[in-house]
Amino acid sequence: MWRNTDVVAFLGWLRKWNGELPPSAPKVGFYGLDLYSLHTSMNAVVEYLEGVDPEAAQRARARYSCFDHFRPRSAGVLATPAGFPAAGSSARDRGHLPAAD
Repeated sequence: MWRNTDVVAFLGWLRKWNGELPPSAPKVGFYGLDLYSLHTSMNAVVEYLEGVDPEAAQRARARYSCFDHFRPRSAGVLATPAGFPAAGSSARDRGHLPAAD
C-alpha cells in the first residue's frame, strides 16, 4: 500500500510543503502502520536504525514488542480463534438478522 504512486506523490508534495514553511513553523507529519507486511516493515525499520542510531533501534524494538503476539504462525495460513464464526458466514447465516423476505 505505501509503495503506491498516490502515496509517493503525496509524500513529495508534503516534503515540498514542509520545506517552504518558515523554520520556526511546525512541520506536517505522515504516520502510518503497514498492516500488509507489518513484521517485514518493522524489521526493516529496526535494521535501518541499527546502522544510524542504535539507541533508536532499541527503542523501536521495545515499542514494536506490543505486536509480538501477532507474529504469523505460518505463511498463508489464517487462524480463526475458537468461538468466532468462519470467514464467509454472514450475520444472517449465524442467526443475528431476521430471514430475508
